[in-house]
Amino acid sequence: MKKSTTITYNIETCDGTSRSELEYKDYDKDEKGIENILHYKAMNVRNEASIKAISDRNEADCKADNETSELKESFNRICKVDDRINETIGVSINNNDWNIREYKNHKLDKKYIQEYDTIQFNIKRDLLVSSETIGVSKDLELASL
Repeated sequence: MKKSTTITYNIETCDGTSRSELEYKDYDKDEKGIENILHYKAMNVRNEASIKAISDRNEADCKADNETSELKESFNRICKVDDRINETIGVSINNNDWNIREYKNHKLDKKYIQEYDTIQFNIKRDLLVSSETIGVSKDLELASL
C-alpha cells in the first residue's frame, strides 16, 4: 500500500486585502491497484481596509465586515480502477450547500446540490497527527483552525 498526505497553509496580506488558504491532498493506492485521490482547498479573502478600531465599531460596521469576507471551498475526489475513472467535484461559497458534479470516465454523470454539513473532511485529525511528528503544540494547531 502506498499513501501520502500533504497539508499547506498560506497567509498573504497586500494592499488592505488578507487571504488565507488551506490546501489538503491525500493519495493512496492499495495492493489491487485501486487509487484514491482527494484534493480539498479552502480560501478566505477579507478586505482589511473596511475594518475599524474595536472601540469605533457599531452594529453597521460589523455587518459591513461580514460582507467583505468570503470563504470559498472546493474538493476533487478521484477513484481510479484499471481504466475506469470516477471523479466527484464540489464547490461551496460561505458555507452554503455544495454544488456537486460526478463524472464517469470524464463524462458528466450527475449534477446536484448537497447540504453543506453532510460532507466532512478529516483535515484536523491529519493536522494533529502531522504536528505530533514535527513537535507542534496541539493547542496551537486547534486554535489556528
